[in-house]
Amino acid sequence: MNSCVVVGPGAIGLLFTCRLSRVLTDVAILDYRADRADRLTRSGIRLTEDGAESAYPIPVYADAGLIPFRPDFVLFVTKAHATAAAAEHASAIGASARAVVSVQNGIGNVEALASVFGLDRCIAGTTAQGATLIDEGVVRRAGEGVTQLGPAHPDMADAARDVAEAFALSGFATEVSDDWERVVWAKAVINSSINPLTALVGVRNGHFATSGAGRELLERIANEGVVVADARGITLPDDMAATSVGVCEATSENISSMRQDFERGSRTELEQIGGIILAGAAQTATPAHTLHAVTLLARAKAAALGS
Repeated sequence: MNSCVVVGPGAIGLLFTCRLSRVLTDVAILDYRADRADRLTRSGIRLTEDGAESAYPIPVYADAGLIPFRPDFVLFVTKAHATAAAAEHASAIGASARAVVSVQNGIGNVEALASVFGLDRCIAGTTAQGATLIDEGVVRRAGEGVTQLGPAHPDMADAARDVAEAFALSGFATEVSDDWERVVWAKAVINSSINPLTALVGVRNGHFATSGAGRELLERIANEGVVVADARGITLPDDMAATSVGVCEATSENISSMRQDFERGSRTELEQIGGIILAGAAQTATPAHTLHAVTLLARAKAAALGS
């Protein structure tokens, strides 16, 4: 893999773009907003890692047809509720790419991409990287975590390994799984146990690794998610609660994407994370009382903020 277009200039998108630009021949960002694309192209992207800031002159386009190279893979990092629209926006380049890859939060992204590109072009993924958007085009790495990829179709196995190699060369610890649904659901359970809580309490991730009450809430939600997944026929590790605590520790300084959304008054990914797990609980008559209560609180706060 020598070239990539990253769809979405959010925190994770900027982090991946900057690091991938160090090892790939061609990298660009696709944004749905022409005004922002123009500003970012002029200003460049700034990434802070380990206390040092670096500038990256990466081109940003609002029209996929104007990108001057055909990417080997297209990396989707938009909010989950925007995936379908983003796929249509990127169709001109995704149609010729070897793979389309999602490392987004939430459940349903692969299905949205497959509706445009076909399941046999898709690679599912998740990332536990921590990144905080400081300002437009300015991102701070806030923690290292494992990125996981899983081919959504057997024909994509080699492509998934090649994308994983590109990620690894860029400094991202990356694993490849042969069970993409397990990968996606495991991350959704982690997100459902961390993101709404940090958004509601207004703290960084690390709080829920050190607060007794917070840790208990987190562990209850993660354990409920495992039971719901099992009822849906998806077997997750029994230690998802410990894994969620570990993510909080590894990204202790990170401000979760949902907290950032609340603070900006932006639409959150609540429904694509906790909402879908709750729907699965209802469909299988599986109790998920703590997740239900926290999701209701988060919905109420989102309504109050108009997000």
